[in-house]
This record gives sequence, structure tokens and C-alpha cells, in this order.
Amino acid sequence: MGNNAAYDSSLRSALANDINNVINSGSPSSIYKTDTNRFAGVTFRSVTWTNLSLPIPGIGQDLNNRMTLEDAYPTDLARLTPAVNLSSNWPDVYLPHDAWTYAMRFTNYYAQMKAADPTIKIGAVADITEDGTSNYTNHPVVNPRTGVTHNGWTPVMLTYLRSNNVIPDFLIEHKYAPNSGDTADLLWSKSWASDAASLRQMLTDYLGSAGSNVTLESTENGGGEDRQRVSLVSSLFYADSLAQLMQTEINSRIWWDMRNGQNNLTSSDNALYGWRTNSSGYYYSDAGIVYGQGYVTNRYPTFYAGKLMPRFAAGGDQVVTAGSDYQLLSAYAVKRTNGLLSLLVINKSSYASLPASVAVSGYVPLTNASIYSYGIPQDEAARTNAPTQAQDIATNSFSSAGTSFSYTFPPFSLTVLALSPTHRSSPPTRRPRPCWPAATPPSR
Repeated sequence: MGNNAAYDSSLRSALANDINNVINSGSPSSIYKTDTNRFAGVTFRSVTWTNLSLPIPGIGQDLNNRMTLEDAYPTDLARLTPAVNLSSNWPDVYLPHDAWTYAMRFTNYYAQMKAADPTIKIGAVADITEDGTSNYTNHPVVNPRTGVTHNGWTPVMLTYLRSNNVIPDFLIEHKYAPNSGDTADLLWSKSWASDAASLRQMLTDYLGSAGSNVTLESTENGGGEDRQRVSLVSSLFYADSLAQLMQTEINSRIWWDMRNGQNNLTSSDNALYGWRTNSSGYYYSDAGIVYGQGYVTNRYPTFYAGKLMPRFAAGGDQVVTAGSDYQLLSAYAVKRTNGLLSLLVINKSSYASLPASVAVSGYVPLTNASIYSYGIPQDEAARTNAPTQAQDIATNSFSSAGTSFSYTFPPFSLTVLALSPTHRSSPPTRRPRPCWPAATPPSR
């Protein structure tokens, strides 16, 4: 701030603190209007008072923050010209993090992009619930099916897109683990199915029949915020999240991200699995799957999970249903275009090897199968700087495959079993189903 004689140092200090609050915590500008002692002697423009009187929550006070500071320091800060009077078009005013504003701007961007390339596909970001991301209440909408009023992001956005005669090509979900601990995060991917159902229902409710042509995509998916992101847990989450998504109508998943950056964790949860620390001895988090140039020493476990997935499934394969009787042992199956049946089994227990009985119906595999796996042995090899091969996906043979066989899955592991058919067969009618045997799961 400049040194203006009209305002004492305490006011300048208070304003500096308020700016920091706005930047760091999104504090609302109502503090300016109500604190008469702090602003004694400051003359506010009528337009500033008018804007501050509008029912705008803290998240939308960016403009009011600016105009308040302009009035407090008229010779130190350049003013917006002309001043913005929000009341002149209220409630149709552009505000930050606002679904109505997003819909209006989407309409404009959509028209320009389609004019440049009519074949381009354009998606809109959505929230999975009708009342999620409800930042404002100045554009309430009514669900035509239920008659209930909502201020949530997706209902408001879809309603105003429809009123603008704009239908997005796809709806986008951003989905991250809740950072609730290793086990909770590894069980969380089951929510993909309910997410997809909720999004589809809102498309039907708010867009009508036009919503049927809108596909669902996930352009951001990632793990928890703590050291899980660079631990073996994240690799299990990576694979499980993709496999769960494959059971839904969601067409695509983009992991966040390839490279991101390391962040020191000065208070990492001691209950979490993981050993990676930086040169200062701190655990760290990194949303990427590699860092730097991605050399062998710069690859996180998620890198190897991504490398393993093509062994399980690829474009054109047929997803078939698989299941497990134990919640910490997840099983998935795919009929490959080359006739192979691949099973992905994820042991989410950090300590227990889980024996399973596998039953396959409608598909007769050869006794010889290939097994590709990644887990604690590879992660330990990385920790001890063992040879590169020891850190990579393990490949082994299995000679006891059939329509019924047993296999024990090691703790915190990803295992792909590639079964070859004795003859070309139709997709399994009774789905491959790794099952927990009659015995009680081991206790810790």
C-alpha cells in the first residue's frame, strides 16, 4: 500500500490483513461494511454500498473486495472504469464459482468452438448430487420430475444450458479419494456406479430426451492428499478405480496426473502405509505417477499400475461381471478380443495373504496361464534400490488353471491372471467369480 496521510498505519495494517484473509480463506467483504470503526473517515461510493448490500456469499466477493479497497485508497489504487453496478442486472451477474455464470460462458465458448470445428466434442463439469457445490442462491431451479427446488451446480448449469439451446456433448466428473485412511480410500471406488446413476438421472430430469445423447467422462481421478499418493496404496487405488469405472457407462478416465510436483508433509498420518521421504527426511505427496524425467528411480507405484492395466484390458474388450465374497479382495474380469479371459484381483489388505477359490462358468481355460503382478516385493525393491527388474511387474506361469482352481493373493497386490481358452467360446454366462472359501477370513 502507498503511504497516504489520510489513513493511519493501523488501517493500512488492517486492510493488509483483510487482503491476506481474502486470498487465503475467502473471507467475505461484509467485514468492510460492518466494521465502522475501521473505516471511520472513508467515503464509499454509492455503487460500492449497493453491491455490498446484495446477498452474495463470501466466495463471490472478489469485485466488492476490489471496490472497497479502491474507496479506502482512492489515490493509491487504480479504479475499475466504469465502476460495476451488480444490482443493475441482479440476479443475472457473473460471479466466481457460479453455475449460472459457467452456463452463460459455456454457451459462448461452445458456439465459438463449434463454429471453428463442428466435429469437436465439448464437455461440461458437473457435481454428482443435485445440491452439491451450491455456492449461490440467486438462480434456484426446480426439478421437473420431483418438483423440488435446488441451487446445486449441476441442476442450475443444465437448466440454463437448456434455456440457451445448448446441450453439452459430455458431462465431466472430477473424482478424488477422500483421504480417509488406506482401507477407506481403497474401498471408496465402489461409488463410481452411484455417481454414474446420479449424473444420468440429472441429465434426464433437466435436459429431457436430449440428455440421452450426452455421455459421461471423468477427466480427473486421483488418490488421497497424504503420502498415499506416492505409496503402493495409490497403485491399488489406480487399478481399482479404473476397474470399477469399467462397470459403469462412464466412457473414459484420465488420471491426475503424469507429472505434478512433490509437497513436503510435516504432519503425515502415521497410520498410512508408505516409506518415501525427501532429502530433508519428510514424507511427501505427489499427484504425478513420475517425477523429473521419469527414470526408474523417479517412478511411483502408480506408474507400474498403469503399465499393468494393458495386461488386463484394452479397447474393444468385453467387460464381464466378477465378484468376491470378501470386501478386501476385489475381482474384475474382461473377455479379450483375442479370446483370452483376464482376471484382475486386488488384495487391499496390508498384512494378509488371501486364499481364494476361483470358479469359471461358460469358459474352459487351459491349465497353463500367465500371471502378472505388482505389490510389496516390488515396492520394497524400490526402497532398497534393488535392480530395475526387481522393481518392475513380475511375470510368472501358473499350471493349475481350469474352471475351478485356487490361488493365494499376497497383501497389497495387483494380480492379473491371463487365461487362454481350450477352444473359442462365447462370453461366460456365469461370470468368473473369485470367491472367499468357506473358512472365516484371517484375523489380524
